[in-house]
Amino acid sequence: MTRHLFILNPVAGTKDRTEKLKSVIEKLGITDKYDVFVTDSKGAAEKEVERYLREHTDDFTRIYSCGGDGTLAEVANGVYRSGSRECAIAVVPVGSGNDFVKSFDIPIEKLRSLRGLLDGEIVEID
Repeated sequence: MTRHLFILNPVAGTKDRTEKLKSVIEKLGITDKYDVFVTDSKGAAEKEVERYLREHTDDFTRIYSCGGDGTLAEVANGVYRSGSRECAIAVVPVGSGNDFVKSFDIPIEKLRSLRGLLDGEIVEID
């Protein structure tokens, strides 16, 4: 089974996009199981991702890091600490810098399309 975990960071970027992102997620009509986690402190995303992956070891999880570079780093650290290889991370760049995604030749607006990321192909990067 595939699961989806959306990590939302309300302090990423110049304004809180939590409610807008929740509304978009709800309208996606996801038929797989999914969860939304809103961070409330530094390190919360890392802990939640690690806990989630350890709890759902029989499923493949697509994790959507909705924030900036710091949120993405926490999500990646949570995956690493969990030891899981049954997951993939998508970046939804809503931070102020978004330096990680700028290293790819992909328009930032395309990466902000949750529908596109939900249906997107999973590819490995180093």
